[in-house]
Amino acid sequence: MHPSEQKRSLDEAFKSVERALSYPISKIGLVKILCFGVLVYCLVTSLAPAPVGVLEQASKVPCVDSLNWCICPREAVCATSISDMILLVIARGSIYAVYPFILLMFLTKARHLNALLKNSIYSPFFGFEDTHNLHKTGGRIVEIATWIHVIFHLIRWGTRGDIGLLINHVTGQTGLFAIVIMPLITFPMNFESIKKRLDFQYRKLLHYLSWFWGLAIVFHAPAVNVFWIMGSALLIYIIDWLLSTHKFTYLVESTKFRKLGKNTLLSFTNPEGFQLQSASYVLVMLPWISNTQWHAFSVFPHPTLKNTSSVCMAAIGDWTRELHEIIERPTARPAWICGPFLSPFATGELP
Repeated sequence: MHPSEQKRSLDEAFKSVERALSYPISKIGLVKILCFGVLVYCLVTSLAPAPVGVLEQASKVPCVDSLNWCICPREAVCATSISDMILLVIARGSIYAVYPFILLMFLTKARHLNALLKNSIYSPFFGFEDTHNLHKTGGRIVEIATWIHVIFHLIRWGTRGDIGLLINHVTGQTGLFAIVIMPLITFPMNFESIKKRLDFQYRKLLHYLSWFWGLAIVFHAPAVNVFWIMGSALLIYIIDWLLSTHKFTYLVESTKFRKLGKNTLLSFTNPEGFQLQSASYVLVMLPWISNTQWHAFSVFPHPTLKNTSSVCMAAIGDWTRELHEIIERPTARPAWICGPFLSPFATGELP
């Protein structure tokens, strides 16, 4: 190849790499790659001979079906027949494959961590703004995988006569607890028929059962590393929540309210520590309407007043309609403001 052509080819190659790196990596695509890697790890550690995996020779484990190798490292994970091994691999593989999504269900709701990462050098490659869609998608995937995991474990325990493990073993106890409360966490957020009948504050309250679901997963498999991995993600989420609640939540005594057509405009002087970034949102609680309801709204700098932020609330829900009816004339009342947090629109990109 002529030197000039070689140089031209290298330039084109470098430009291709530069173009590829200029776009954020698809979050879902990256997580799927991680899920595949974890699934491979699960299959290797399940089907490889000890000490790499848990396969043991028939001389050490009571294998049946003329098997020379089978699995029984502990009471809750015994598979001594062909059918047992198939059921076990499906049960373990289904949940191992979604472990990255399980972790991200909590980490995507660590709002301050996401804001910190947004301002880091990694943000141009991954993007940390619209984590809610990743949370929703991951939640649905984990829900399906959890049902598969439970059903195939129960079939295996039932055919082996080990169904008593559901009550007598920590794996069965934590699994039973998690699967019982999971519909209370997911169904009200997924089914329109429930959404119409159950107010948002109650659906959100039920969603907080995910804390207990996460704790059940932490203690579900004490013989492996789930405790440390899942426990770390849950701890990060709880610390972030505590920071939001106690350090980045402000009581604004003289919040100004006034009607704008079918909307209500809320304006407040930024309290000390309130740092409004580009496109952001806040959680608002008005104790004179309800001291248990926090609602998310976009927040923007006031167009004329310095160090002042505003929120425009459309009267389209029960809470916002009640607010709109109460504010008959411009008034000042107390409000609790939590945030600000980065909005999915912080990048200014369109779908």
